[in-house]
Amino acid sequence: MRHIRQISLLTAILILAGAVASCGNSETGGAQTTDDTGTTANETTTSPLDPGIEAVDCGGREYTLLARVNGDSFCFPYAEFFAEEETGDPLNDAVYKRNNYIEEKYNLKLNIETVENVSFAAAASIMAGDNEYDIIFPGHQEAFEMMKKGQLLEVSDFPHVDISKPYWMRGVMDSTSVMGSRFFLTGDLNLQSLNSIGVIYFNKKLAEDNGVGDLYGMVRSGEWTLDKFSECCRGVTADLDGDGLDADDRYGLTTNGFAWQPFLAGCGTTLIGKDKDGSFTFDWDSEKNVGIITHVISLLNDHESVMLVNQNAELQSKYGGIGEASIAMFREDRALFWIEMIYASAQQRDMDSDFGFLPMPKYDDRQESYMSYMHMGWSTTSAVPVTNDDHDLTGRLLEDMAWKSSETVRPAYYDRTLQGKISRDDDSGEMLDIIYSGLNIDPSIIMAASLPIDAKMRGFLIDGKDSFISEIAANKEKCVGLIEKINTTVEEVLQTQGKLAGSPRVR
Repeated sequence: MRHIRQISLLTAILILAGAVASCGNSETGGAQTTDDTGTTANETTTSPLDPGIEAVDCGGREYTLLARVNGDSFCFPYAEFFAEEETGDPLNDAVYKRNNYIEEKYNLKLNIETVENVSFAAAASIMAGDNEYDIIFPGHQEAFEMMKKGQLLEVSDFPHVDISKPYWMRGVMDSTSVMGSRFFLTGDLNLQSLNSIGVIYFNKKLAEDNGVGDLYGMVRSGEWTLDKFSECCRGVTADLDGDGLDADDRYGLTTNGFAWQPFLAGCGTTLIGKDKDGSFTFDWDSEKNVGIITHVISLLNDHESVMLVNQNAELQSKYGGIGEASIAMFREDRALFWIEMIYASAQQRDMDSDFGFLPMPKYDDRQESYMSYMHMGWSTTSAVPVTNDDHDLTGRLLEDMAWKSSETVRPAYYDRTLQGKISRDDDSGEMLDIIYSGLNIDPSIIMAASLPIDAKMRGFLIDGKDSFISEIAANKEKCVGLIEKINTTVEEVLQTQGKLAGSPRVR
């Protein structure tokens, strides 16, 4: 059906420059195909969300997508665009049908290239002036750095793209926008973003054996807060071998230094904010943030209830790393809770004890809703290189791919894989609905390559520092300067592209 080619990071090379001609308007060619939603390739009215974009005939030309190879079975287990044929696997077949729909409707061939590092390969092409890649799918942090270098087009007003539609993750895009402008779009076509949401896993056996109470009920009643979470953690800690608490014992929670990110997301705060013009601002030292950081550091350094594996060399050595140590403790019934991304659930399907999903706790019971975290390194987004000269076709394909993904890929992932195969009860399905209902993205995480905030926050947790306020103050001037530089850089990129900088473009 389509030509699919995998290339490695080491073999990413510059290709001869060339421009791709725009497609002419006409009726779509090719035979009709029907997917599992009942939608045929040239129907536009079956689904109420169908954007109804008119087909154009591309005469069989190739259209090249650059995506990440799914070589990491833990953090990146699914191919977002690589599906050469139907295999019976729900996700593979959903991706295949989505891609086939696009090819049939627009009479084109999707040339899907997969690499280890999307930004590296794309940048090489862009710097050579090539029009090699039409759409790229980098990680969010990669995309942010490409934006700063002027390698991506601002796509807020791309033709046919309507980010108000539910198949786009509007909250993620609003959080990562600057001056109201967007250089990358995240939606249901980005399977890895759906798969990179942070959750709390809990061991049902330990919860029942230790009389923790109805955890699902706590979430439903709104009382699932940091204080309640801390209380539950303290209720299961035990010295299993009688020689004092150590790496071989049972704890309420196992996690590592990244945990500040999902905790603060759950509390509904960010360390980098926005001013009225949409420019980034320094909020690390706000009264609210200082209070939340204090609470989280205290919680994660309660050695009577939490195993922060960064602090235990024995555990790391025994299991081969901080991530592996937490997984082992959870699977061995030695931790009631474990904080990790949804993507880890696929590898827990053979766990002996039943497990469930919970959202991150709210800061307190005055917080209206639960908020969730998305990993900015492993999640992916959709971006258009500055060398792309066919904005009309690109806008059509982005919108149709996002919509069609909501009809095929998202149900295959969310309904048939997460809720159908992995979750072990109906309650977990309800919890997943809550988890996915509200995402809180901290720009400081997407800026990790530019700002020291993430590294410092991990250090605060691992070192158990109660003097972090002075460290924030010592880093404030540097951070403010870097943030201002980012704002200025983006404004210059917008000006270069003929966009009106400094004026909100949110619609």
